[in-house]
Amino acid sequence: MESVMDTVLKVIYGLITLGILVLVHELGHYIAGKACGIRVIAFSIGFGRGIISFEHKGTLYKIGWLPIGGYCRFAGEGEDLSDDRKGAPDEMYARPAWARLITVSAGIIFNFAFAILIFFILSLTGYGYQSNDNTITVLDKSFLPEDERFPALESGLQTGDRILSVNGVETESYRRIMEEIGVRPDQDITITADRAGKTLELRAHTMIRDTGMGAIGVFPFYPAIVQEIEEESPAAAIGLIQGDRILSWNNETVDSLHRLRLLIAQSQDAVVPVVWEREGQIMRAETAAMHQGNLWILGLKPPDPEIFEYALPGLPLGQAFLRSFEMFGENIARTVQGVKLLFRKEVDTSKALAGPVRIVQFSGEVMKESSAAGYLTFLAIISIALGFFNLLPIPAADGGHIVLNIIEMIRRKPFSFAVLQRIQMAGVIILMTIFVFVLTFDIMSIIA
Repeated sequence: MESVMDTVLKVIYGLITLGILVLVHELGHYIAGKACGIRVIAFSIGFGRGIISFEHKGTLYKIGWLPIGGYCRFAGEGEDLSDDRKGAPDEMYARPAWARLITVSAGIIFNFAFAILIFFILSLTGYGYQSNDNTITVLDKSFLPEDERFPALESGLQTGDRILSVNGVETESYRRIMEEIGVRPDQDITITADRAGKTLELRAHTMIRDTGMGAIGVFPFYPAIVQEIEEESPAAAIGLIQGDRILSWNNETVDSLHRLRLLIAQSQDAVVPVVWEREGQIMRAETAAMHQGNLWILGLKPPDPEIFEYALPGLPLGQAFLRSFEMFGENIARTVQGVKLLFRKEVDTSKALAGPVRIVQFSGEVMKESSAAGYLTFLAIISIALGFFNLLPIPAADGGHIVLNIIEMIRRKPFSFAVLQRIQMAGVIILMTIFVFVLTFDIMSIIA
């Protein structure tokens, strides 16, 4: 029952997030259209029949039962550009091209401005977050071909190192490490690391995951310390107890839980020596792993990862203002990079591209499980992505209208309605095709 309630809450939170983003976007069109003298016929969050609806001064306001988008419909802007065109001076196509350009651009501008506002507030107030520290485990087996290894291992990084910075950006936590590496797929990076008090500068070339994110093959450091013992397991048979630290397996040094698991997998059911430490005392025994599912295990549970609190202090007003635009620029650049990566063979488009269903899923999880600052950051990033993709010059979308209005302003002559109708129809087909593909990817991802 609890899991069902959790799912329901995540969906509700996700729909709230999507509703906020759509409201911001459509509010931009609404305000700009009104300011430019264009009459608004309908303003809707969601599609379909209205759950809540009312009319005020000739405009229908509603919340539709299908909450995966919204629209702001102007007079004279019917689906075939003629169903409600009466020739009134306050209709969409009765206004000059510059007025229409401002109106169709405003949704994108509002999405971008909303993200900048969030970044400004976070920069001004500062915020905290939780993460593992920057001590890492280096993977020495990978999902790459057998003759390749993870970039972290090739670079000279070792388990137990602390990554201090990536390309000069300080990485005080594991989360910061993943952020800086994740946005640099297929790139040469410089890593500054601390190894037992000695500072090292190493270089690596990141790989591309199928999601389009960069990776080098590291994860948080987990010591090989016993937290719990499974009954009737090899660990219980040799007398391991809570707090014991495994030092070696089959005469191989164990520097982390990851290393222990690899050594156990290699020895399988062979009887091997194991050495551990208990309150300063070295203890020894011989045992073999047991087979459980598809794994060879010793039968011990490690302690939960240690999570630390990190605080980013607020900046003075002027610096916070500048920082908000820097963060906006960084995220625009990452969005552009993400679009380019969609055409790379290493990237699985179904995993790298998220539609409304997965946005609801992701945002619901973030809203329920993350801090307020984490949720606001997520909201800003999605708002930027929404604005950016609306900027693409697809017919019938905002970007397509922007291009048409600019061309009309340059040529000083409006397009005929026959031409606009053909463009509109082509755009609707393109948008519906994209929507079906993205929705299919969403559903496949959730089912998988």
